[in-house]
Amino acid sequence: EYGPEPRAILRYAAMMHDIGMMLNPSSHHKHGHYIITNSPLSGFHQEQIDAVAALVLFHRKSLPRPSHPVFTRLPAADQAMIKDLVTVLRLADSLDRTQTSAVQKVTLSEPSPDIALLLAFSAEPIPFETWAVERTLGGTPNLFGRRIVFERIAA
Repeated sequence: EYGPEPRAILRYAAMMHDIGMMLNPSSHHKHGHYIITNSPLSGFHQEQIDAVAALVLFHRKSLPRPSHPVFTRLPAADQAMIKDLVTVLRLADSLDRTQTSAVQKVTLSEPSPDIALLLAFSAEPIPFETWAVERTLGGTPNLFGRRIVFERIAA
């Protein structure tokens, strides 16, 4: 659905989402936002840096909402993109919650009307990541307006 620019923004946000951990683990998303906002990112213009910083901020705790000052400063097109991409970033972060690479492989299939995520785990029983995904995405997880279904597959 998105072209190369949003993918690059998501990739950078994914690489940098925990950059604030050294300052304060419980508020690392806020510190990460500050660090990114106040640092030049080579190859990115200011609107792209703001989008990366917003993804880092919203990857944890509160979701982007129209009343949030960081969110309202973004152009309307970027606001829509951030709403979609933050779900992807939160999902990815949840899939490595224990930082032990418990999820060996993720395969995406799109049977109508759902999106199926096929998860291959390295351990039995199903690790903490399963709980983290469900907790992060809520009771009825969805992505791009479609329900996400999780299935366990052989590693």
